[in-house]
Amino acid sequence: MTDTISAYDAQAESFAVRYESVPADVVHAALLEFIPRGRDLIALDVGAGSGRDAAWLASLRYEVVAAEPAAGMRQEAQRRHPDPRIRWLDDRLPDLSAIHRLGLAFDLILLSAVWMHVSPPARARAFRKLATLLKPGGVILMSLREGPPEPDRPMWPAPPGEVEAFA
Repeated sequence: MTDTISAYDAQAESFAVRYESVPADVVHAALLEFIPRGRDLIALDVGAGSGRDAAWLASLRYEVVAAEPAAGMRQEAQRRHPDPRIRWLDDRLPDLSAIHRLGLAFDLILLSAVWMHVSPPARARAFRKLATLLKPGGVILMSLREGPPEPDRPMWPAPPGEVEAFA
């Protein structure tokens, strides 16, 4: 995973431009019906990247904890989305140690184009860590990337059946 993080650090601005070019509600249109609505909701955005999704969740009145392990991406995201409802943390799967230290439980956990960066041997543990962060009735929403990896960002296949088995 370290090589992946290095790539995001080195190319933070260009990745941010690419991610921000498509609005979050368009990217996540298929997930909209599963997003809890109401008051006093809290979300965790794992692998928050450019901050696009964290800002979108904040616009839906969520308090958001945005976990992003690449310092360059985190800085770019904070610059682009200086919303006081977003708390930025340096954290990563499979442990999410900093998130667990907060002692929070989340109504929504979002992983957008992240799971393929978690190595297959670490996935069961990562999923257990995510599940322990959910409030009763909370939701984990995850997008899975298909296709070959890019040369500078290690990733592994992420079959839907594997995630369904963890759930």
